[in-house]
Amino acid sequence: MARESSARYLDIHVPSFSDEAFDQVMQTGKTVMLSIHSTLCNLQAEEGMLLRLFRLGRRYQDRLLISCPSFREVVAMNAIQAGRFVYLPNTFSYEMLTEAEAEEQGRIRLQAGRRQISLFSAYRPLKNLPVQVAAACICAQDTPLELHFSHGEERNPLYQAVMTMTEMAGVPTVVHPQMKNREFYQSLDGISVLLQVSLSETLSYVALEHMARGIPVVGSSSIPFAVLQADYSDVQDIAAKLRQILVPETYLDHVGAALAGARCLIEENNQQAGQTIKAFLKGGL
Repeated sequence: MARESSARYLDIHVPSFSDEAFDQVMQTGKTVMLSIHSTLCNLQAEEGMLLRLFRLGRRYQDRLLISCPSFREVVAMNAIQAGRFVYLPNTFSYEMLTEAEAEEQGRIRLQAGRRQISLFSAYRPLKNLPVQVAAACICAQDTPLELHFSHGEERNPLYQAVMTMTEMAGVPTVVHPQMKNREFYQSLDGISVLLQVSLSETLSYVALEHMARGIPVVGSSSIPFAVLQADYSDVQDIAAKLRQILVPETYLDHVGAALAGARCLIEENNQQAGQTIKAFLKGGL
């Protein structure tokens, strides 16, 4: 496909191909950017990926650019392999709720008998789900909660552990089937809060999607745009931040903060991504 394309510039996402295939791509003489979507924290957990990334960069040197959607990670990578990593943030194009729509949805959620807490996530250790579930179970002792998860593989031990935890604590749980992304985005309005206190994130589209619909997010320091941040290793801190958002008298303030934070991030990322792509096409990177 790279050889037959009339394009002079190629942006290839994720090195999920062989070194031999990539060598053939580079032999076309086209300008190539390889885009990764993982942090150093994530890459070290993907067998051989971090070493392979540096090996590709060293092999092709000035002929290959590698983009990352985290500016902090780009700075770190360039300290190791100077000048070859560029910042290309993730962009977001779905329609957002208006302030009035978000406030109306927030008022509806306040009238519900239970607060619906989203823990939509992949069932991987870096997502830190057991700690967040435990924090939600603490809050459920004095606030009626309903926990929402995405469906996982029955053979996945982490998925089994999470389901066992909610069953033992007696907290109502809803497991959602896999769905298309836009369908997922449009299904979020009943959610009161998203817990996304993960160990590492490059951006966290899940957090941004919730906030774009006016849903407050408790995140870790890996999600600096979250409404509140909690210590991923402190279950009581996570529980305290969840309780803080759920206070009825101030909940709508958090709804407004979520929407405003999402809008600011989306505008900033879209602008920066456009500048990076323009520079790439002009050979200025």
